Amino acid sequence: MRAKLFSGLLFTSIMLVNPVYATLHERLANTSKFIKSCQYVLTGSGLDLALINEGYFVLKRADSDKTLYTRFGLFEISKQDEFVTLTGEKLQAIDLTDPFNTLKNFEISDQDMPAKATDKINATFNLDAASAVNKTYRTDTNIYDALGNAHVLTMNFTKLSANNTWKIVIQIDNQVYATEQLVFDREGRLERPYVSHKFDWESPQGAQHVTIFFKNASQYPTPFKVGKIYQNGYESARILGFSITLNGELSLSYSNGLRKKTGLSTAIATFKHAEQLKQTGPHLYEATDASGPADVQPANSYKNVIAGYLEESCDAG
Repeated sequence: MRAKLFSGLLFTSIMLVNPVYATLHERLANTSKFIKSCQYVLTGSGLDLALINEGYFVLKRADSDKTLYTRFGLFEISKQDEFVTLTGEKLQAIDLTDPFNTLKNFEISDQDMPAKATDKINATFNLDAASAVNKTYRTDTNIYDALGNAHVLTMNFTKLSANNTWKIVIQIDNQVYATEQLVFDREGRLERPYVSHKFDWESPQGAQHVTIFFKNASQYPTPFKVGKIYQNGYESARILGFSITLNGELSLSYSNGLRKKTGLSTAIATFKHAEQLKQTGPHLYEATDASGPADVQPANSYKNVIAGYLEESCDAG
């Protein structure tokens, strides 16, 4: 597996450069702080988790499948790529892709991201309304075939007449595959606001279907400008890192620059009478008749989990 890789490369303080934590870092700064009677200390490790609201992390003992609870989120990675305590209890996660919100071990997948062929493109651009007839503009962007190889898609925009009509010639690797006409009204908006064009091109793996959407095109009396050409294809990639969001969701980052949520979220349990939990070891508790059963649901993790901090002490349950 990738336990060695994860413990070496992925646990560098990814969380510290994630903008979602900026506000929390301003609040907690670089020293221990108290929130709701709880003391937190910055560690900078993406493996350290703390709860800023009520609740407990849910753990499973590997030897007996017994359920335990803790607020002390000091974890490491097992040989099976699972989050575990230093004494081997496995952190539990809620599978958000499961309608029954099944609990499972909180683990990092060792699977790389497969390539995806481009089949949708959203083009945002402005064509200069003051352009002379036959004036041509050009923009290039990369798209991807089924094996993740990049190909250059070119769009040439030529003004056909003074009545706001433009011809678009679409090329891939210098071969013409499609043409389209865009007609704008006097205010510079498309007369057909949801215009799109579907075409096939011959990739090395065979025919590939592509749809280009032009709904964000405009024709204002300002210079030609491409705002953004978004396409949904990408090359295959290896895992570079991970982060855990403020909602406890595990997100993976890849060598192609993409991030992907895994569908796993830290399982957080609340109790009607948390003060009646039974302590079974350092920072470890189990439910009792007096505490009531654990209530575990996705909402318990909402804006509750901060990575890179440990709770050293807490008076609140």
